[in-house]
Amino acid sequence: MKTRSNPSLHPIISRFPFSLIARHSSLITHHSSLATAHWPLITRQSERGIALLIVISLLTVVGVIGVAFMFSMYLETQATRQFVSTTQARYIAEAGVSYARALLDEDALGSRIDDLGETWLTAHQGGDVDVDEDGELDAQWQPVIDSRQETVGRYAVKVTDESGKVNLNAAQATPSPLALGAWNLTTLLEAGGLANAAAAAQAIEAYRYGPDQKPGVAGVDDDSDGSIDEVDEYQPLALIGDDRYFESLEEIASIITISDDELRKLSRWATVYSWDLNVAIAGTARVNVNTATATELLTVLLDAGVEDPWQAAVNMADYVDSDFEMSIVTKSSTLYLIPDQGDLGAWTWTNEPENHYASDELDGATLSWLLSVPSGSYRVRALGLSGTRIGD
Repeated sequence: MKTRSNPSLHPIISRFPFSLIARHSSLITHHSSLATAHWPLITRQSERGIALLIVISLLTVVGVIGVAFMFSMYLETQATRQFVSTTQARYIAEAGVSYARALLDEDALGSRIDDLGETWLTAHQGGDVDVDEDGELDAQWQPVIDSRQETVGRYAVKVTDESGKVNLNAAQATPSPLALGAWNLTTLLEAGGLANAAAAAQAIEAYRYGPDQKPGVAGVDDDSDGSIDEVDEYQPLALIGDDRYFESLEEIASIITISDDELRKLSRWATVYSWDLNVAIAGTARVNVNTATATELLTVLLDAGVEDPWQAAVNMADYVDSDFEMSIVTKSSTLYLIPDQGDLGAWTWTNEPENHYASDELDGATLSWLLSVPSGSYRVRALGLSGTRIGD
């Protein structure tokens, strides 16, 4: 199908007045200007909404930061208070320990013998607190006062005599009957209520001997007495080879199975701190009554003022030795009675109940009297009369 153009259309298009096009163009421009005139109003409203959101966001951030800062300051304050309290508590506790040590040092200057009535023990006793957690109140609170006479804290101390306890580093699992004075570790653990005490004692002893499981150096005569790996070759105060010792009672928990209650009960009898110089009050070496001869025992008994030291010495020696031979000591003594030499200062002669000098003056002059004896060396024993008070 053929088509043809309309010849009348072209002249209309070709003769389309320019003014109309211009007007149309101005109309378009006008509409464009109208549209443009509405945009600034929409932009200001959007900016107001965005500014509000920004302000709210900033306030939220600042608020969160402020709360976080306040919480941080609170934690810092609490931490500071806790640090101050902990420090004060530590120094107060150290003050209690220092006070107890001072009492012990003072006691050591006054006497070489301790008893349960001395100040180092009685100064801390009371019924306020259970220090060792054994279920019994054993100490009293001691207040700590500052320079303003205000109480800043308190402490409680209990002093325990560890020297009277068995040293786990010296006790033996199965001591020999000939090992006089040896502590039986198995018996000790049984007394503490520990289950399977024999195995526990063996484990403790094996730990002390080190990896080679022998006292001293394995296969070596450490004490040069002709025997190898003897029990007495283990010396906790002078370790040899790979031997080792317990530094605290709590260490045994890593060797054996023991509960806290069992350990607390065992601590009443066992320790790792006790040790003994094995010397007498005067500082001289003690005499072992199980091994001393009758002559050695006689010297000790004479110094102790025993009524009949000669008979006591031979009886003690014969009781422990293995032979049937009677022990013999030489008895050479003479009894001298003080003669009446008249009044000697505050001392007067009296015949009741027997002849003797007496004085009622406290801290008076010492009684001095003369006695003629043959020349020689003597051990003098001053004996009192039965039923008569001696001294002040």
